Amino acid sequence: MDPARTRRPGPGRPASTATAGGRRIVKLPSLRRITTAQARARAALARWPQRDPALGGRLAYTPAPRAASLVAVQAYRHGLCWRGYVDLAEWLACTAPELAALAATAQRRTEHARSLFEASERPLDMPFPELDYDLLRIGEDPGQDRQAQDQCLLSLATPQGRVWFGDFPDVAVPSARPLSASIAVLPLQIAWQIGRSHASRRLIGRMRCGDVLLIEAEAFELTSAGMAIGGFSINEDGEISMHPAIMKEHNGAAKEERGDGCAAPPAMPTAAVAASLADVPLRLDFILQRRTVTVAELDALYQGQFLQLDPEAEKKVEIAVNGMRLATGELVELNGRLGVELHDIGGGKALAQARRV
Repeated sequence: MDPARTRRPGPGRPASTATAGGRRIVKLPSLRRITTAQARARAALARWPQRDPALGGRLAYTPAPRAASLVAVQAYRHGLCWRGYVDLAEWLACTAPELAALAATAQRRTEHARSLFEASERPLDMPFPELDYDLLRIGEDPGQDRQAQDQCLLSLATPQGRVWFGDFPDVAVPSARPLSASIAVLPLQIAWQIGRSHASRRLIGRMRCGDVLLIEAEAFELTSAGMAIGGFSINEDGEISMHPAIMKEHNGAAKEERGDGCAAPPAMPTAAVAASLADVPLRLDFILQRRTVTVAELDALYQGQFLQLDPEAEKKVEIAVNGMRLATGELVELNGRLGVELHDIGGGKALAQARRV
């Protein structure tokens, strides 16, 4: 058997994957695939009643009927506002039932309905200003559009009959209070980062307890999920105060300028070629402390509430490399620069066994 041949998935094996255009495709028979239009329609079905509870029984998600009286309509207000489909026979029965009853044939009834629809200034009453229009006109034959025949569409029962939406604008809905309350208690893993430095594997391999690692770029940033979400300062009483900062990707590059206006030491040039693997540059992050807080607690800190520094946090500064705790030590000042005197390297274990954080 050719070892390079791919085996077919058997019982208990995960679904296979393939790539197309750089995207990963999961071959899972039970996976429901939807389009953007379908997702918007289903979302509107759930959200529009939040804006107007009376719409709860008037919305549906069904295909438009296969009827000769079905026409495509376009609504305009400062350009195309929305488009959809209307059953003229139903529209006539709702707006002028006497005329609908007088029509001898279905074709005759549709012709009457079309004339009245086009002559009407407001043929449909819509529930939201976002769906309001200045002009509503009948478009091309919907029979040429398979979407009108086969796919489910968001539909709304108006006083003049049902409208099936092929496209529609976003409708503002009130914020969901239960979700907002839930967000307030979500836990966040945050770290108080003093700064960062760069070092080679060769230098890290020579580190010994008692050495002092200088902090190249002092940051004093609050980070979460690899992103700086604010800055902090510490007063003489060991209290931490927070201040917001512009959200930015925490990509490890040293800041061009520190908060005190002094230029930070330049980072190692990315184009530099290491003489050997031992000279490959690594980024060291200096973490004053870590803590899990809720979104509400973090918001309180930004509102001016103080947070007490962990006991002897300055003696337990963590040095991490790519999320792995490399060493711990004490924050010191050496010749006017901040650094960390190493007290424990790798927790007494080989670096490969050091705990990830």
